[in-house]
Amino acid sequence: MNQRRFLKRFFFGIILCLLGVIFLKFYFNYKSSLQNATLTALDYPQNNYLLLTFTRLNNWVYDFFHFNQIRLKAYYLNDINNELSQKLLELTNLQQENETLRKALNLKEEKKWNLIPAKVIFTDPTGLTGNIWIDKGLKDGIKPGMNVILDNESLIGVVNECFDYYCEVNTIFTPQTNISSKDINTNTIAILTRSLKGEFIFKLVPHEANIQSNDILVTSNENKQYLQGLIVGKIKNVISEEMSLKEYLVEPMFSFDKLNNVLIITNFIAPHD
Repeated sequence: MNQRRFLKRFFFGIILCLLGVIFLKFYFNYKSSLQNATLTALDYPQNNYLLLTFTRLNNWVYDFFHFNQIRLKAYYLNDINNELSQKLLELTNLQQENETLRKALNLKEEKKWNLIPAKVIFTDPTGLTGNIWIDKGLKDGIKPGMNVILDNESLIGVVNECFDYYCEVNTIFTPQTNISSKDINTNTIAILTRSLKGEFIFKLVPHEANIQSNDILVTSNENKQYLQGLIVGKIKNVISEEMSLKEYLVEPMFSFDKLNNVLIITNFIAPHD
């Protein structure tokens, strides 16, 4: 008796499952016509809640039976998004390079410099050496002693060592850098140095010099390593004032860890050990 009841329930369950599958297959085959008919019948303001409930149920059922397809579409869209992000980054870099080249051409005409653009490919992550590496080398005509600048005439440093396809550059962030510099507002010449604390100090300044905050410092003609007139920083404030000499804190014109595109002046080669 129990076995017969079990078999009846078993076959009844199978019949219900088959009817459910047939119903869902019928629904998806005639989904569009049923949906249009339902929307037409429920196209009244008082039936909006019922329509919303039907739409949500419809979406849930569709998503349930098309899970793998939806997942593949998500993967595909994610790949497209990554590809577009990469293209956007390449486009941004290209725009920066074009802008650098445009400014380099203007700078070349104005200063009569021979300039080669380069890209910074590595920066000392510790910041201890103050060195960077650029993607131009001996094959491009780059030699040790050439000055490296930004397109706004700010001094980056001097090429130290070259290989066929890349070079090492000693920047002004190299410890204990000393640059003979001139305040362009007062024509005061003194020494710009990078202290052991990593600060840029304009020192040995005569007491009578009327140097103000935001004054621009440029390289003077007393330097052997650097061309005259390259921007090296701007005055922040006085930090020491003795009877005869002053010292000023100086802010560099660029961030060491944000260097990207630079220019190499090829028609000036400083003496190099």
